[in-house]
Amino acid sequence: MRNIKDIRFDIDKVDEKLIKLLEKRFDLSKEVSLYKKENNKPIFDKERENEILKNLEKENKKYGPYFREIYKTIMEQSKNLQKKCERYGLLGKKLGHSFSKIIHEKIGNYTYEYFEKDEDELSDFFQKRDFKAINVTIPYKNDVIKYLDVISDKAEKIGAVNTIVNIEGKLYGYNTDYEGFLYNLKKHKIDINGKKVLILGKGATSNTVKVVLEDLGAKKIVRLSRRFKPFFKDVSNYIDYQIIINTTPVGMFPNNEKKLSDINIDDFKNLEAFVDCIYNPFMTNLSIDSKIKGITFATGLDMLIAQGVRAAEYFLGKKIDDKKICQIRSSIFKEQMNIALIGMPGSGKTSIANILSKKLDREFIDIDCEFEKKYGNIEDFFKRYGEDEFRIKESEILKEYGKKVGLVIACGGGVIKKEINYYYLKQNSFIVNIKRDLDKLAIEGRPLSLEKRIEDLYKERKDLYEKFEDVSVENIDINDCSDEIIRIFYENISY
Repeated sequence: MRNIKDIRFDIDKVDEKLIKLLEKRFDLSKEVSLYKKENNKPIFDKERENEILKNLEKENKKYGPYFREIYKTIMEQSKNLQKKCERYGLLGKKLGHSFSKIIHEKIGNYTYEYFEKDEDELSDFFQKRDFKAINVTIPYKNDVIKYLDVISDKAEKIGAVNTIVNIEGKLYGYNTDYEGFLYNLKKHKIDINGKKVLILGKGATSNTVKVVLEDLGAKKIVRLSRRFKPFFKDVSNYIDYQIIINTTPVGMFPNNEKKLSDINIDDFKNLEAFVDCIYNPFMTNLSIDSKIKGITFATGLDMLIAQGVRAAEYFLGKKIDDKKICQIRSSIFKEQMNIALIGMPGSGKTSIANILSKKLDREFIDIDCEFEKKYGNIEDFFKRYGEDEFRIKESEILKEYGKKVGLVIACGGGVIKKEINYYYLKQNSFIVNIKRDLDKLAIEGRPLSLEKRIEDLYKERKDLYEKFEDVSVENIDINDCSDEIIRIFYENISY
């Protein structure tokens, strides 16, 4: 009989060969995963796995059951390896507002995760390197640089990284915000050359914006800040500037109603364009102010999508056509932008909104119903507290639901009487004015409609409805009207 030392020596030799074979097998598993991803095939094939395990027992009578258990473990670890190699996502501190997952899962056949980390968790996160590629958002675009092995020239010049790719354990950093912001300017035909440009904010995004503006030949660039000179309060020194770019998070979800108190679009008499880097909500108060003034404006969504597509090119190692940016933008608006209905009392807003919610598979919110859930019958509330108090409460409800997306909202007839309600609605909504012949309005149980002649009420509100609306649609038949709204909605957001 052989001694135990010789037997263990032979086992060690066999184990060495097994380990090398397992390394080769895992390398091949990664190749298979890459092939399937590029050819839009499912990563895991349960039928094939079952067939291999069945054949193991059938062809190996002596140790078949043991081989089966070993192979089940090998297959499970191969899947874990593939998952690890294919992890994509976004690194940030608070990511509840982000659209990045929606965007990336429309770009490629990969799952996109959110990695919410505090500052003291970053070191461990990067030490593990448990991802294939990630995006980075505020407040870590500067902080991540020290963890990288290689940084692109552009990212180094800007001093910020928003895209990191893990290539065989080495971390490569890039800045695709540059391309995203540049795309946004070009799409909205905003000419920077020779212009005076005011940047609001001095964070990582403002660094990117500043480099783009310099490359485009801006005549003068000034950044205002809350903490560093020149301050926001010094804005009066720059009211002759022609372009304003907001890189601050002021007005971003969930604090949509916030506004930079020192910045008033009306003060800038030479203003040609306003560019926002915020994308949630779709329009901030400053964007809405620019729209009202008839000034060219660009919101942050185009920048976000464009930088995401450029980042995905690094993720996947291939070029993606710019048409994809437009397709994703249209898709997001179709899925996420609210449809808000305004119009005279009894014009059919609630009935039409109900039909729209079913046809579009969206949640339906009736502002009057939400009011009654909180405060009781509207007619009784009017009698007890008066219209002014009703309008205050109505605005509070609009403020709450205006922040949300993917809704159909039916508004009360007098919602247009408070200017702030336009901001609450317009930030995330396509606003449709429902028109109906006055003699066909259903006015029973509507306080103001009972107090005033309907003609006088309409005369009082007509201009306000037109001021709020994106479009108006006649309600002759509620089904035809809802179909027309859907057609116009898709037509207006597909650009």
